[in-house]
Amino acid sequence: MKLSKCFKEKLEKKVQIIFIVITFLLVLGGIKVSRNNDDNLISNIRATTTKLDGSISSISELEAHAKVEGGYNYFIALKNNGKVSAWGYNGYGNLSIGSKNSVLEPTDVIDENGNKITNAIDVAAGYNHSLVLRNDGTVWASGYNREGQLGNGTTTDVESFSPVLIGEGKILSGVIAITANYASSYALTEDGYVYSWGDNLYGQLGIGNTIDTYYATKIQNINDTFSQSFHIQALCILIYIR
Repeated sequence: MKLSKCFKEKLEKKVQIIFIVITFLLVLGGIKVSRNNDDNLISNIRATTTKLDGSISSISELEAHAKVEGGYNYFIALKNNGKVSAWGYNGYGNLSIGSKNSVLEPTDVIDENGNKITNAIDVAAGYNHSLVLRNDGTVWASGYNREGQLGNGTTTDVESFSPVLIGEGKILSGVIAITANYASSYALTEDGYVYSWGDNLYGQLGIGNTIDTYYATKIQNINDTFSQSFHIQALCILIYIR
């Protein structure tokens, strides 16, 4: 695929900015990052981290986290093996560990049945609520729920992950991506639709009003065109970088 010079220049600048941000965050975490300057693109990133005893180890030898999301003084991490852990502030059950006790180190999260999450493919964090996307396409939520951001039909806080619903007893399914705002949540489905739920004071749910919703609600003006466009752009970027 041949891309225009203008597109390449814009993409190059974005990649440079992304690299700078990633490098800054990794340095803060004690990780050293080096870059090969091949056509001003990231062609190779090597990272090492310092063990507690001061020795240097390849980060690939550690249990890698596929994604880390931060909320209000807490974090939730997705591992490559599908497990999820969380740590930090837990005043509303946002860590999903079955209590509202804050913890000082990564702790396995659980669902409403007391089972550890082992099949996650994405995580997201709001201000004090967390989301997990499981490999069956369902979304699970835990934590603060006063605006309905957990999508379970209530405004009651939850201390362990419970499924997001589209109606009473009807579980939201077919989801491929999730994200969370301050007190609202969003999901993209495989058929290209976006669902939103929770705080809607400023119309951020995109459902045509400013009423909070306690169930996942489909945004009517976004369909599969959004999904197709998103994936095409992502594919172009990956092809150009590679």
